[in-house]
Amino acid sequence: MKYILHINLIAIFITVASAYAQPFKLTMAYEDTALPPFYLGEGKEVPAKPGIAIELLKQVDEHIHEITINFRRIPWDRCQKELKEGLVDAIFPGSFNVSRMKIGVYPFNNSEPDGVRCLVFLSYYFYVIEGDPSTLDGYQGGLKGTIGIPTGYSIIRDLKRDGFEVDDTAQTTLQNLIKLKAGNVRAVAAQDVTADPIIKSNPALKDIVKIFPAINTKPNYLIFSRQFYTEHPGLAKRIWSELKSVREENFEALSLKYM
Repeated sequence: MKYILHINLIAIFITVASAYAQPFKLTMAYEDTALPPFYLGEGKEVPAKPGIAIELLKQVDEHIHEITINFRRIPWDRCQKELKEGLVDAIFPGSFNVSRMKIGVYPFNNSEPDGVRCLVFLSYYFYVIEGDPSTLDGYQGGLKGTIGIPTGYSIIRDLKRDGFEVDDTAQTTLQNLIKLKAGNVRAVAAQDVTADPIIKSNPALKDIVKIFPAINTKPNYLIFSRQFYTEHPGLAKRIWSELKSVREENFEALSLKYM
């Protein structure tokens, strides 16, 4: 009887130990259109050369042995919807948005978003047809007319706050640039890492130019779902801290890789 009990205890111990030995699986979602150099490729697949943001997160995965990251690519508005519903554990890269705090959790320091623990920095610019008088005015010059911006982007709120008329019905920057060429919007607000390569690779868009200075430059974060953060606050903080370390150590080398 003691022998059987001993065997059963060993079996239970092995089962429990095996369970703890299995890495915690995290699902992180990001947009299914390219944002070079931060993530590359179109559609659901993660390419072999995935982009700076993906490589940074893969390094976090390697350094924290208790986790394994699964990447999921879907439209950005759906990323936010699935984060709210807890269908994914985190989304990226997202700038700080007070309304977005209802569905996700950012790293904070002294009641402020902690830009030191962000994933990447992104800049937005206006794009207009060359020769448009607005090219001389920039963001502070009172650009008139409708601004095209992809659905779900945080800068929509900023532009509306500053009195701009916004059309956010298109899903992608390319669709908005096509609308600009067709005269359906006066300008496009876009991240330059996305818009510049599109314009450069499409001769039909060659007369679209970028207005300086930037509308803004913001830290963009890995945002955890409220469900995940409630259950694993320590792990979330550890991932943010490790992300800071790998970004500071490797960002320059990765930038050269993706030039």
